[in-house]
This record gives sequence, C-alpha cells and structure tokens, in this order.
Amino acid sequence: MLQHWEAEGVNTDLVLSDPDRQPGLYLIQLDDTGERTFLYWRNQSPARYLVQHPDFNKVSKALQGTDMVYLSGITLAILPPEDRYRLIETLTKLRQQGTEIAFDSNFRSALWESTNAARHFYQLVFAITDLPWSPMMMNRRFGVISMKNKPSPD
Repeated sequence: MLQHWEAEGVNTDLVLSDPDRQPGLYLIQLDDTGERTFLYWRNQSPARYLVQHPDFNKVSKALQGTDMVYLSGITLAILPPEDRYRLIETLTKLRQQGTEIAFDSNFRSALWESTNAARHFYQLVFAITDLPWSPMMMNRRFGVISMKNKPSPD
C-alpha cells in the first residue's frame, strides 16, 4: 500500500505500520438492484491499536499547527475504551492550539460494546467538535441518492 501511495505522490512519512497485524479487509457486494452489502474482516486491524502504536506521539506532534483533524464515529468505535480517552485528550490539546476538529458521526451499533458507551464518547467528541458531519443531516439537506434512484448520466 505504501508503495502505491508513494507512486501517487502521497507523503507517507507519518503512516504508521504494524509488522504483527494485517490491514482490515472490506468487501462490497451489489445485488441485482444495485443495493450494497458490506462485509468486513477487521477485528485485528492495526487501526484498532492506533493510539497504542509506539509512534503515535510522533503523529500527534506532527498534527500540531494543522488546520483541521477529521475523525469518524467508526474511528471511535473500533478503539478500546481507554484508547478513546487518549485520542480525545490528544484532539482536545490540538483544538486548544487552534486546530479545528471535524467529526463525522457515522454510527455503527455493531462496533460498540453498548449504546451508553457510544453516547458517552460521542458527547465527549461533540464537545470539542468545530465541524460536525452527520450523514443523516447531510441526507436531509442535499437529498439521498442511492444506487436505485441514481440519476442517469445522459
């Protein structure tokens, strides 16, 4: 993956890798009507251990002075609870230094240990969020286009 990103001109200096874990695998299946079904194999993905990575502090420091940091509800959900607190602490410090926080509230109940846990961590993140992004909010504002009612390209 790194080689492909570098070939596209993407700076990979801050990409964290884990020699003991494989990236998650995602599969999207389309049925005859164009409806999508998603399959995931990500339980041991290195993304789940992002905050525990030995170089996480290096990335945190590199984010100082950036305009914005984006994360999603899925990012929160896949982390162990103690790592969620550490991530939120890191984001809080960045925000205090002037970095805006963008949060896509994409919620997947199957990834959370409980609804109460999700509610708790969402409240913590929304308290430091400058740019909230809600799929439902955007769908209401701009309308929903699914594969079934996608406009024809003519």
